[in-house]
Amino acid sequence: MNDLLTESFEIPRGQGHGGGGDIELGEYARNSGDLGLDSFFRKVQELDKQYAKLDKLLKKLQDAHEESKAVTKAPSMKAIKQRMEKDVDEVKKTAHYLKTKIEELDKENLANRQKPRVWKRIRCLTGQEQRQPFSLKKKLKDKMG
Repeated sequence: MNDLLTESFEIPRGQGHGGGGDIELGEYARNSGDLGLDSFFRKVQELDKQYAKLDKLLKKLQDAHEESKAVTKAPSMKAIKQRMEKDVDEVKKTAHYLKTKIEELDKENLANRQKPRVWKRIRCLTGQEQRQPFSLKKKLKDKMG
């Protein structure tokens, strides 16, 4: 008797609700690629790489600053200063690039929100499109401020 009841309530893995997936999104939306978010995630990933580059440059600047505190000879101080100026210029370029890309991402998101959606439930995913640029802006402001 127990075997009959347990078999009737068990759903085999991978076979429930059309092969798995999110029930709330429906059977059409399986992953972010189906929703057209691939390009958005690629852009965010590129920005994350630029943030890593910015972190590395800022670390180099901090190390050079610490090194300059201990240096007493003029030629070595000039070399450190030149190295720091080059790094500062690179930080400026990277920060400006990040800022413009985040603004472009914001504009694209605004344009995408104006488009009519085929599925009403996809609208909840635009929250991620809105939060991601905001967090990127905040991260850049924290690093530069």
